[in-house]
Amino acid sequence: MMMVASTLSLNESISDMIHYALDMLDIPSEERDQYLDETKYPLDRLMPLFQIALEKNLFWKFRYANPENYNIMDLVMAQVNNPNYEFSNRAFSISEYYDETYKKLVPNLSIPVLLFYGKKITPSEQPIPMMFTSQK
Repeated sequence: MMMVASTLSLNESISDMIHYALDMLDIPSEERDQYLDETKYPLDRLMPLFQIALEKNLFWKFRYANPENYNIMDLVMAQVNNPNYEFSNRAFSISEYYDETYKKLVPNLSIPVLLFYGKKITPSEQPIPMMFTSQK
């Protein structure tokens, strides 16, 4: 099994991102309830915060230690011809992802799991050109 940019509890991850965004974006307490209302679909509460972060040039803070790393990743992704976002566009509408099924199954895993995760890089490090098998 290979897990890339994954989470075992999407609800917990989204909740953590919402709380982080509220503090990072300094959202006034009287405006926070709309983002914390758990009767609303999780992404409907998170996406407006992403938009505010983009407008304030702070979106990089969700995944990177500094804006330079965010820019480097943009350069790397710009090298991918015809990226396929089909799965990511559909994934968040799959109801299974919002229950705790995956988290409950982890103790029963009996196969090796390969996890990919990032490493801190300095702004002077250059992006590595990528080519996927479908691009050859």
